[in-house]
Amino acid sequence: MKKLVLLSFVFLVACDALTKVSGVVLDRFEKPLPGVKVWLIYNNGIEAEGITDSAGHFRLQTFHGPKSAVIFLATKEGKSFYLQEVGGAGTDVQLKVVLRDQQQSVLQLP
Repeated sequence: MKKLVLLSFVFLVACDALTKVSGVVLDRFEKPLPGVKVWLIYNNGIEAEGITDSAGHFRLQTFHGPKSAVIFLATKEGKSFYLQEVGGAGTDVQLKVVLRDQQQSVLQLP
């Protein structure tokens, strides 16, 4: 019975996936943008949130179902927001996001 419980637990853990998203947020002059709010959204709910540091860097991670997409959102007052699907199960993503002044932002993959 103990083996069955342990096996069930291992199976449930394997069904969840870890998604890691890190990177930098820059302004239109490609200078670091501190204080940007960043989120990982899964199943219409916020799974992880943070704020960019003084160098514009962020690091977020979340566990989620293996076949579901995770959405990355970045926003700062006076700037446009950035929204991007960053993948599903076991994803490790690095982003370079440029937030522009009240217009569409762009993503640059390293």
